[in-house]
Amino acid sequence: MGAPETMSNFPPFAIPSPDLKLDPWGVGFPGMVESFSPQNTVDETKLDWDIDAGFSLSQIDPFEYHRLKVVEYLRTCGLSQRELSFFSSSSVKLYFHAYFTRFNQHTPFMHMATFDVSKLSTSLYFAMLLLGALHCGEPETDEVMRSIWQYAESYVWAHANVISMVV
Repeated sequence: MGAPETMSNFPPFAIPSPDLKLDPWGVGFPGMVESFSPQNTVDETKLDWDIDAGFSLSQIDPFEYHRLKVVEYLRTCGLSQRELSFFSSSSVKLYFHAYFTRFNQHTPFMHMATFDVSKLSTSLYFAMLLLGALHCGEPETDEVMRSIWQYAESYVWAHANVISMVV
């Protein structure tokens, strides 16, 4: 057997200089048609997720799909931009965390082992979101959620699949 290979046995290669001044967010990556900046904001409710490939946002990210449906509905109700800001992605995740850690602990409607957000209706999502928000303990959040309660109630009952019990 020959001697083990050492670094000197490999062909030399160029090591990038640590002082490169390339900012891919400022100038874009090679091959990009236009530059992209993470600071650019896109109105997520305006994105068309009905892609011809046969899938939709509800399949890719059901949690976000429901959130956007709620925001779209609340926008049609005339909520201010300040009120809508309480429904950001990060805020809604906090509300759901509060729902499961605070509300569901003493009123367990959801069976945690079988909970699947992709199988929720937007109505149930909206109701859970409001209950969680009210359990966050933030006075400003409580005020906003209480002010939109009537819109939420209208949405839930308008979209609920309730079987009539009338005989």
